[in-house]
Amino acid sequence: MLDGQATRRNIYNTLRGYAEKVGPKDNLMIYFSGHGYFDKIVNEGYWVPVDAEKKSIGDLVSNSDVLKIIKSINSQHTLLIADACFSGSLFMESSRGDFTENVEKFKSRWGFTSGRLEEVSDGEAGTNSPFAQSILEFFRNNTKAKFAI
Repeated sequence: MLDGQATRRNIYNTLRGYAEKVGPKDNLMIYFSGHGYFDKIVNEGYWVPVDAEKKSIGDLVSNSDVLKIIKSINSQHTLLIADACFSGSLFMESSRGDFTENVEKFKSRWGFTSGRLEEVSDGEAGTNSPFAQSILEFFRNNTKAKFAI
């Protein structure tokens, strides 16, 4: 979904829909590029949908909701890329398992974020963010059939 389509309802329903549609042999990549917010009172990060009113937490999509839905998706591999301020808060309490040579045989959930608990650059108006430019450059120049993230 793009721009005006990225309402709270659409973001949530689209993510939730993947839990119904994606199967155990499928791989899924979710890319969120937008604004983020971190609420220090409840120690929670959020995605800011296009229709959110300023400082209205109820209009935001919480990281805990995003992660709960991703865990329910029955994919073989899921990659979440979040390019938003405070996106690193998605993984503040997560743990990493051991990496093995045969990682593609096991279900996995991976995430990239454009920053930690900080504001990140949007780049110049009308262009991709520096983070998005790096991701696109990697995909354009990658020559390997498989790569570990």
